[in-house]
Amino acid sequence: MTAFGTMIFIPRYWSIDRERNLKWGLVTRLHRCRGVSKQGEKLFKNFEEHQAQAIAAKKIHRDATAAGFKGEKRERLVMAKLGFDSETDRKQLWRLLNLY
Repeated sequence: MTAFGTMIFIPRYWSIDRERNLKWGLVTRLHRCRGVSKQGEKLFKNFEEHQAQAIAAKKIHRDATAAGFKGEKRERLVMAKLGFDSETDRKQLWRLLNLY
């Protein structure tokens, strides 16, 4: 076991069927108890920054809609005001708008 997964060594001469010979339920239960997660100050700081960015995105989106922008022009305007790169996928914007 490692913090990020499990290494299983199987001798070359064994003929193994992944689905029938391994008990995947037990393996996943082991992973759940050893999971590495963020905690403390860094997690809280990242959460606050993400929340502030989502709130700003909603406000800019609402203002752009009120100004008469629609569709792709509105998305580009919002992403530009948020400081996103021009190559950023619009899915990132929609994830922000659907938070909180």
